[in-house]
Amino acid sequence: MKLRTALTHLTQQLAHLYEAPSTTHHNAYWLLEKITQLSATNLFAQLDSYELTPLQEQNLTAYIHQLVHENKPLQYIIGLIPFGNLSLYIEPPVLIPRPETEAWCMALVQQLHELPAQPKIIIDLCTGSGCIALTLAHAFPQSTVYAVDIQPQAIALTQKNIQLNSITNCIPVLSDLYQAVPVVAADLIVSNPPYLSKDEWEAVEPHIKNWEDARALIAEDNGLSLIKKIIQKAPSFLQKHTSPTYPQLWIEIGSTQAQTVVQLFTENNFSSVTVMRDINNHDRVIAGVYV
Repeated sequence: MKLRTALTHLTQQLAHLYEAPSTTHHNAYWLLEKITQLSATNLFAQLDSYELTPLQEQNLTAYIHQLVHENKPLQYIIGLIPFGNLSLYIEPPVLIPRPETEAWCMALVQQLHELPAQPKIIIDLCTGSGCIALTLAHAFPQSTVYAVDIQPQAIALTQKNIQLNSITNCIPVLSDLYQAVPVVAADLIVSNPPYLSKDEWEAVEPHIKNWEDARALIAEDNGLSLIKKIIQKAPSFLQKHTSPTYPQLWIEIGSTQAQTVVQLFTENNFSSVTVMRDINNHDRVIAGVYV
């Protein structure tokens, strides 16, 4: 089977999985890159000359079955995704990093780079794959970043991603939020915690529900239980600056939670509380300064 034939077949099989044809086409190329180990440029150049081996054809059939019939996310099949300036291993059931998270994480990096005072100690709670922690550690090599998660699988994957990206200033910590964090004077705390309610979880698509860890997505109290704990205990783990130049607590939230979370920030001595929207114009991140 020639590459072009494989691309046409793959695109037809995946068409109903994605709303935009451009997404279908992009993901078909992405999967063929994995199967052939060709770069995107070489793949395009050899569409009419490259012949799939029998093993590659078997892999193509197997991956299509996993995507279409098992609802397996493409990221888990590929196993390696870009996030900011890094590459990250992704393995089930650890949460797949979302573009919305990448966007606010890179915005935070840019904001901090523009300031004379940058964080020396950073805590990333509910780190998952380590995507946020490693992005910050890579951007600020003079800092120490604690990548914290309650799930051993997440900590193991974070460690693999530390090694993959040759990061030396990120420390994985197996902990229930702050419980085992060995620091009490951080400059910055960030988190993408579970924030879906149980009702919201029921409406989640099968490729998420069947593969990603529900514990990384669902929280009690209408999705707010972990957010509340993070905010309430944050002052005990933050360095109180006399004139802070950046928000010291950043939390990703659900699109309907902003009003409640802003109130929680204010009640726990945070000022300059800001609500930031994502690429779909939904409330996505709350940030504030501890005073």
